[in-house]
Amino acid sequence: MIMRRTLRSASVFIAALTLVSCTSGATSSRETDQATLTQERLINSLTQGTHEVYGAAADSGGGSAEARIEIPLDRDGLEIWALCSGGNGKALVSLNGEGPFELSCDEDGSIQEITSSLVVQGSRLLISVVDAPEAATWSVAASGVPQS
Repeated sequence: MIMRRTLRSASVFIAALTLVSCTSGATSSRETDQATLTQERLINSLTQGTHEVYGAAADSGGGSAEARIEIPLDRDGLEIWALCSGGNGKALVSLNGEGPFELSCDEDGSIQEITSSLVVQGSRLLISVVDAPEAATWSVAASGVPQS
């Protein structure tokens, strides 16, 4: 169980690193801190319930960004959740080329279920976010219930 949590934490960290390397333009330290806080808020909200978070990605500002998340092959279902705050408008989220799904962004930010019916073959999920408001900070997480 401890090893599983360690691996899960490592995959969230790797997803965040992957996102930073795939974003367009330079990301300031302040924006990175805001993105990390938004990601932690989303993960904490999901894990307080019955969700197991497989991985998450986060970024700040407009433009486009991509991240790959490793997800377990042994899983029952897959839910995609998101949080976008600090800007007013909408962002478009694509998942393995499916979508786009709409993500609402407002000053306070509320957790939104993007989809609970995504079928993913394999263990990788590609998250693409475009057209986020310039002042927004967002995070997208994959969660579900692993098979026992």
